[in-house]
Amino acid sequence: MRLIYKPEDYYTAKAPKTLELIDADKTNWRAVCPFCEHKSGKFYIHKEGGYYQCWNCSVKGSMIKYHAHFAGLTEAEAYIALSTDGEVSTIAQEPTISEDVVSVLHKALITSQLAQDAIKKLWLVNDEAIEHFKLGLKDGYCCFPVYNKQGKCVNIRMKRIWPREGDPYPKYRNYQIDDKEIKFSKPRLYPYDVVTAEQEIFLVAGEKDMVSTWSKGIKNVITTTHGEGTFPSNFAFDLSGKKIHIVYDNDRPGFIDAKKVYDELKHIAEVDIVTLPKMEPYGEGKLRKDLTDFWMLGYSEEDLQALIKKSKIEKPQTLELIRRGPSEFKSLLETQDTIILDSLRPSFIDRYINYASARVNSPSQYHRLCGLWLCSNLLGRNCISMAEGYGILPNLWAVIVGPSTGVSKSATTLTARAVLDYVDKDCVALTSFTPQGLYKRLSMREDEPATAVYFDEISNLFDQVKNLDFMAGARETLIKVFNCEPITYDKAKEEVSIKRSYTTILGNGTPSGLAEVLSDVDVQRGLLVRFLVCIQHQQMEFRPEKADESFDQSLDKLKIYQEAKDIRARWAKPWRLKIFNNQWLQPRDDDPNKDKNQYRFYFGSKALDRYNEFRRVTEYGTFPNEQIAIAHQRLPMLLRKLSTIYAGIDPNTETFGNTAEVKLEHILQGIRDLNEYRSSMVELINNVGLTPIEKLINKVIDLIYRTPRITRQEIARELRGTSIKDVDLVLATCSDRGIIRSNKLPSGNIEYLVAS
Repeated sequence: MRLIYKPEDYYTAKAPKTLELIDADKTNWRAVCPFCEHKSGKFYIHKEGGYYQCWNCSVKGSMIKYHAHFAGLTEAEAYIALSTDGEVSTIAQEPTISEDVVSVLHKALITSQLAQDAIKKLWLVNDEAIEHFKLGLKDGYCCFPVYNKQGKCVNIRMKRIWPREGDPYPKYRNYQIDDKEIKFSKPRLYPYDVVTAEQEIFLVAGEKDMVSTWSKGIKNVITTTHGEGTFPSNFAFDLSGKKIHIVYDNDRPGFIDAKKVYDELKHIAEVDIVTLPKMEPYGEGKLRKDLTDFWMLGYSEEDLQALIKKSKIEKPQTLELIRRGPSEFKSLLETQDTIILDSLRPSFIDRYINYASARVNSPSQYHRLCGLWLCSNLLGRNCISMAEGYGILPNLWAVIVGPSTGVSKSATTLTARAVLDYVDKDCVALTSFTPQGLYKRLSMREDEPATAVYFDEISNLFDQVKNLDFMAGARETLIKVFNCEPITYDKAKEEVSIKRSYTTILGNGTPSGLAEVLSDVDVQRGLLVRFLVCIQHQQMEFRPEKADESFDQSLDKLKIYQEAKDIRARWAKPWRLKIFNNQWLQPRDDDPNKDKNQYRFYFGSKALDRYNEFRRVTEYGTFPNEQIAIAHQRLPMLLRKLSTIYAGIDPNTETFGNTAEVKLEHILQGIRDLNEYRSSMVELINNVGLTPIEKLINKVIDLIYRTPRITRQEIARELRGTSIKDVDLVLATCSDRGIIRSNKLPSGNIEYLVAS
């Protein structure tokens, strides 16, 4: 096989997820691991062969495997994409081993009394196990034939019976034939016939432990080839709905690997981790830590069952559309704050909520977030929050998240957009988004108050940024856009500069859609923590639509539209051009100091004290993990934006020249909003940690939400690349948990609905 690209060209420029390579030594590069994104520098790539391995998360493979993983392809498809062959060769197909080979190796063991005596003494293997598993012998290795689901021998795992000093394969190795490019190294559940036949299964660490446990009379035992640390997500599907006892080695690697498997299985199976007792070492100092050592000391199956009784069995959890985050945070509002808020007169945002709620049946929290976004556009760059010599513009990025139907996400956001279109018909950019398109739009509207970007599916934004390998720094440049900083970018070898920008983003999406595209970078340091987030889980109660808009509603609409226009007009007029007879002069087009016309908002003394207290609690507080702490550290900056918005829409806010005061009530209104929306932010952060199993389950639930009475075949077609068996297992899991319900049609097909 010949590859199209050299390893350096592939990983730095052509791969679906490119890397920054650093010389580690003469034969290897190192980089940040793209799988676990751990910055320990333990991800290595061979300079000649392009093979990679991470010593932090233990992932390893070839360029083809890397391409298949990040391009969403099968390895056969990746082979076609990267090789010069242009078709799937026998190398890309799953290789098999002849039964004649298995028979020859098995006969070699049968005729070697020395080897038989050794494995019986060292591993407690009995004659029945030797015959049942067709164990063999080759070059001093005990051979374990491994069969796939179709009963074909696809590998022979080999463990040295008499270890040698300096052995390159001290534990296990895979079978190899003369053509070294044919690999029998795919991880497997072994033996697979136990997986299909048994409901209660012991999962142990390695072929030796599996065979010794089988020899002790426990027939429902399996292992994973390639070591206990190897547990692909498809293994979890195979074990779905079963009772699994994880019995790994009693050492630190064993604990870590057992927890990894436990996390994959806990949502779809009854699973426990069985901890073996501490055992005295062998006479020569070698540790006793695995299940075979446990049997060697004379322990019985009853002793193992006693250990299981001490283990806590994790029942499968009822899955929701999204996992919840910590909601038991201390409130950011104090009692006296609530009293002050209750005494305030309704603001423009409160009136907007009443107006929008009468038209769209969606949660009031959605309407409040859209109202805040609307006001951030009305004020634009004309108002800026000042402190210690620097300013923060009140532009907001907002996203509302919920089920596919029943909460009217799109109608909610379009209601706010319609008001903005009335005030500034050119403000909203095209909904088909690319970062390059946004930069072009900003360069065209550099002197306008605001540019708004609207998404009917916010996941498109994160997906675009994630896949823009040809445009390095897209995420960092968008963060500059959020901060309203000057940016430059290359367009057809021409450098384009944007000195003044003011951009808002409003979008909506589903939990499963966002979970698919959000990366850890977006969550921890990137785009997500710059959004105000509102999540709704339940559908709204049904409310019949009315045929015509009443006169009162039309009047409310005119009032809201006019008030929005007045807010824009109030802060759009340059303060320094006001003259005594209350007339206004137009600013000159060549005025180099337009930004000096900004109204600068300063905190009053009480507002500043309350803001500093808020900073102390959020920016310097203690939180469950780093991601949640980072999210809270962004809140003071968002509070500056929100308090400026509330001061800007308050008709009682007085101006003195170009100075306006932010009062305590404006700060408290902003804290109230952040107190509500931060739980949604934390929830979305936690959702990024969904396992592949959970993501697929959420995707199926979302499909059934969007397409009631969708059939099994239609679901399988939508989930291209997912096997029918995996689809059936997900549907069965969701049905067992009461999340979905099914109806059998006369044709024999089964249709699905989300359970009420």
